[in-house]
Amino acid sequence: MPEIRSETMTVNMGPQHPSTHGVLRIVLELDGETVRAASPTIGYLHTGIEKTTEQKKWQQVIPLVERMDYLSAQSNSMAFCLSVETLLGLELPERVRNIGVLLAELQRNGRASNVELSERVHLSPAQCYRRQRRLEEAGLIRGYVAQLDAGKLGFTVTAFVSVTIANGPYKQPQKFQQAIAGISEIQECHTVTGEADYLLKVVAPDLKAFSTFLMERLTHLFDITNTTSMVSLDELKQTTSLPIRER
Repeated sequence: MPEIRSETMTVNMGPQHPSTHGVLRIVLELDGETVRAASPTIGYLHTGIEKTTEQKKWQQVIPLVERMDYLSAQSNSMAFCLSVETLLGLELPERVRNIGVLLAELQRNGRASNVELSERVHLSPAQCYRRQRRLEEAGLIRGYVAQLDAGKLGFTVTAFVSVTIANGPYKQPQKFQQAIAGISEIQECHTVTGEADYLLKVVAPDLKAFSTFLMERLTHLFDITNTTSMVSLDELKQTTSLPIRER
């Protein structure tokens, strides 16, 4: 009888997409459909962030480390910044550390009392109050608002609309800004690079209402030559908190 030989096969499982709870690749040794061995390999990103960072200044790396895991973006940037400070032997002034903690706490809970903030920042209530007022006067804190749940209030559609406008007054961002100020469906407006002039974030109760807004209001109002709409399927992350470094 002919000799029967058996060989195992080594394959890679993964890596996972970086926009998940970490990055993991497993090297499997297979004997047919039987897994004989599994060796986990952690830390490799298929976007090549490790090599990209070698060509950039440390300030330019912050948004890259945030993309490694969108569920903990701020944790990544804070850990990276603290690591840079440690490697450079930097010791931030106490006032800077206090301001960082104060801003981070206010972003987490804008309704925190002065006593609660002072305990977190390790300052007296009077000192904490003065620091907070100075930040407001300097424009670092623009205001305090309640964050509403759009879906529970009936706004089930969120869309991002790129807009290209014909030559005319609305090509000027100031004119366009004034014109859209009273349109409540437009939540955000940005001037952007590329072929489009503006990028809008729009909310609507449903797709029909969004279509009506787009076709009967937006395009007729501003002599628009082209629009491209992207409707959000699911909101994976939404935050108003900036990645403030704190100790």
